[in-house]
Amino acid sequence: MVDLGLGNSYLEVDLKKVKSNVDKIKAHIGQNCKMMPVLKANAAGMGIEQMGKFYTEECGIETVAVAQVYEAARLRQAGIKAEILVMGGVPYHNIPGAVEHDIQMPVYNNEFAALVNDEAKKQGKRAKLQVKIETGMNRIGVKPGRELDMLLDFLKGLEGIEITGLYTHLVESQAQDKSFSYHQHNLFKQALEQFRSRGINPKYIHVCNSAATVWFKEAYYTHVRPGRLLYGFDPNADVKNRLGLEFPVKWFAFVTNLKEIDAGETAGYNRYFKAKRRTRIATLSIGYGDGYNRVLVLKGGYVLVNGKRAPLLDMCMDQAFVDVTDIGDVKLNDRVTLLGRDGDEEITLSDFAELLGTAYVNAMSTIAERVKRIYIR
Repeated sequence: MVDLGLGNSYLEVDLKKVKSNVDKIKAHIGQNCKMMPVLKANAAGMGIEQMGKFYTEECGIETVAVAQVYEAARLRQAGIKAEILVMGGVPYHNIPGAVEHDIQMPVYNNEFAALVNDEAKKQGKRAKLQVKIETGMNRIGVKPGRELDMLLDFLKGLEGIEITGLYTHLVESQAQDKSFSYHQHNLFKQALEQFRSRGINPKYIHVCNSAATVWFKEAYYTHVRPGRLLYGFDPNADVKNRLGLEFPVKWFAFVTNLKEIDAGETAGYNRYFKAKRRTRIATLSIGYGDGYNRVLVLKGGYVLVNGKRAPLLDMCMDQAFVDVTDIGDVKLNDRVTLLGRDGDEEITLSDFAELLGTAYVNAMSTIAERVKRIYIR
């Protein structure tokens, strides 16, 4: 019996499937390239501390990536000793904490580099920075050529900084047309040559995100950065899931009340649902405060009860209503499937995301932290 602890709903994460995905990706990229799993947005909803420990302690991962210093600090506080790279821009007030916790940060301008250098010297440390190369996203980064030369000249004079790597981000590597990805890679190769011409040989050189990890072997350097690929989603538009990966997550809630209302009666705030027939309603222990978006009500969403579809009638912050009139033998405290299989029916993450009108990675990353995470081995 799985210990559910406290919580109104729970995610079930199958670590055996995650490990299988890791092994398949490792086999695909080969022994000369390593993985840098991306654990941003609470490890795409699966739990950043637990997944960080799993990857580093049980999957042989030496370096992970996150989006924010806050996320990196949570990993450190969980006892994770692996190298951690923050990939996104860092607000200046985060610099002291990043230096204290030995967290690698991106650098792409002189002002930020000088502040990190001052803080590192203040703490008696050398801060590790990776240069973010701008090749087409136009979000953060320094352009190859004169701009990069000027930055490298400035960095060379900072005693409190160690340049450990360079990286870029591909903007449409999942597209069938690979021309812009090749263009970005050519710009990155120019930047790498600028490093090497100065005698700088970084420990970390990485280009490939999830989609590119599958196909862009020319851009395998020291590491690849899979995120959604680790939980079974190959975003490439041309060939789907060529590595045979599996989705490891299910999401469940419970029936907390059952009642019948007559035709013409209403349920929910502002009397949103109005019954057209005598209707049996199940109240569920889930709401939009759990990341279960109310858009699902508007788009004809449903849950699975006893292996059958139960249409959503309305949703509050912490509870939801579903129609179980045509589903027999529904009882109080029955487990309800929000994501996963029940009998012959299944709600996949693709189904879930399509109803929400968003990408599946967005659907996962918005699942609230108050949703209990259960890890199955």
